[in-house]
Amino acid sequence: MLEMRPGRPEEVPAQKALWKAAFGDEDRYIDWFYECCGASADVLEVVEDGVPMTMLALLPMTFSNRDGEPARMSYIYALATDPGARSKGYGRQLLRFVDGYLAERGADCVTTVPAEPSLFKFFGTVGFAPCFSTRKLELL
Repeated sequence: MLEMRPGRPEEVPAQKALWKAAFGDEDRYIDWFYECCGASADVLEVVEDGVPMTMLALLPMTFSNRDGEPARMSYIYALATDPGARSKGYGRQLLRFVDGYLAERGADCVTTVPAEPSLFKFFGTVGFAPCFSTRKLELL
């Protein structure tokens, strides 16, 4: 059975294992994320037969619109799919689920910054579009 839903506290070890399998990050970084951001994040999952196969973290944020009014948003972080479950569309399904999930909670929008240029096309397949640019400036 396949379901999309918020993660459960008892699933954190499985989420961490999924993150490591997808990205290869060190345990200390993954642990840091959960210690620093995990309590405020909504972790959403695609679960197949009780096992998280795809996950993402939604970090709550606010920004000001053009009129200076505050708006509620979430930032998508760590969209991870188990390497053995890739190409099944789980990531796209979860990204489509995000909009309704956040709308029910009163969020105005959702955003992300793809980790690499090729991911812009992937996010575009579910309706994401570039809307602002970033730049990196190194001060010596």
